[in-house]
Amino acid sequence: MINELSSLRGASTSTQKAEPSVECKGANKKLREDKLHYIIYKLSDDKTSIQVDVEGTTVIYDTFLNDLPPNECRWAVYGIDSSRHRRQSTAYLIFFTWTPSGASAKSKMDYAANTDVVKGTWKRIDVAIECSSVEEIGYRKLMEHLC
Repeated sequence: MINELSSLRGASTSTQKAEPSVECKGANKKLREDKLHYIIYKLSDDKTSIQVDVEGTTVIYDTFLNDLPPNECRWAVYGIDSSRHRRQSTAYLIFFTWTPSGASAKSKMDYAANTDVVKGTWKRIDVAIECSSVEEIGYRKLMEHLC
């Protein structure tokens, strides 16, 4: 009985690592070159690859928040230029792990298992934020993470 339970437990929690698609590399380059302001990534339906879901060209933060699906997990990288002083401006890359409460437990596990894969496509991430609601990452909250 104990062996049966442990084998079931192992089967239910095993998740495979996905590979970033070529599309991810291209989108990452565009963000580094300031041609994009954010990228939202998702797992492919078969869970074998990481794909670009949204390439955000607007600087409007609320548009980024609206692009996050309310009941599906995602990862995102948002580039922001934060002025701390009038004469100084600092660029940040913020990595989001989006796991809304409406997402399934299996989806949350799959995304958690692949978070490091997505992060690994970037040489530099300044801030990493795990969030499950838009309220947790509103613009004011975001600025608190940066200061």
